[in-house]
Amino acid sequence: MPLQVERIRAALDSADPARALLCALIAFHGLTARQIQGLQLTDVRDGHLDVYGRMLPLAAPVRRYLTAYLDHRRRHWPTTASPHLFIHFRSATTAC
Repeated sequence: MPLQVERIRAALDSADPARALLCALIAFHGLTARQIQGLQLTDVRDGHLDVYGRMLPLAAPVRRYLTAYLDHRRRHWPTTASPHLFIHFRSATTAC
């Protein structure tokens, strides 16, 4: 189903780094919601993303969105033990 380019641009330009990274992973690499949901910090290595054992080289724009999101994550939840890549205020306080 085609999406409106304006909506994609708005998501990529979002002030919310999680939203921008989510959109970038879908738009540039075609990740599914299930794949994104399962991502952990250890799946990101050397500009690549391990998706179910398949190493995807991340596009340059996606690496920039990833860096911005990881900086945001570290600032907001510096002591989190959550291994998941995407966290929020509820999941940041749990380790699973």
